[in-house]
Amino acid sequence: MKEEAVVDTRVLEFTSNHGFDPEVGQELFLKHEIDLTSDGDNKTALEDEIKTLANLKRKLERERDKLNEGGLLQFTYRLNGQDLRPAFEPLISQIEEMISFGKLKFQEETSGTRANMKAHRIADYVAALFVAHNRNVGFGVKPLNSSEPSTPFGRAVQDAIEVFKVYKLPQGSHGKLELAHWKKPAEHAAKAVRKSQ
Repeated sequence: MKEEAVVDTRVLEFTSNHGFDPEVGQELFLKHEIDLTSDGDNKTALEDEIKTLANLKRKLERERDKLNEGGLLQFTYRLNGQDLRPAFEPLISQIEEMISFGKLKFQEETSGTRANMKAHRIADYVAALFVAHNRNVGFGVKPLNSSEPSTPFGRAVQDAIEVFKVYKLPQGSHGKLELAHWKKPAEHAAKAVRKSQ
């Protein structure tokens, strides 16, 4: 008896919209590690988390330093062989590591010409689906509106960005989230497919 494959609801929606096999869609979705890549929304949340951790680290250091001043209770506690100060160091160190990792991850995914890597991965994923289903990975824009796709591949990339909710990085500290644009990722993916054939 054949086991039923588990298909993500977004993958199912996208593959249904475009007549792709959902199981192939799920396999390629996992292969392209789309959920492991950040978009603008994820990056904003990561920035907020880094700020929160930095504030927590500062507060812990401040409280640790207050313990150095010591009071009667702390002095008595230390006489009994107990000291809270060393308990702060591993926690502060772990928070520093988390901050460093977060900053590195943020820098990795916001540098270079492919600042929105998730949009590019989505376009590569759609291209792989087109290739797997023997469809043309063509790129083009409408003659009177260069921000609208003129090919089935371009329209599929645009739809995938909507279905998978891929956001570009907001501009400014209070910028609102907007969906990533389909054009550059689709163009890069189409060129990559042409080069590989």
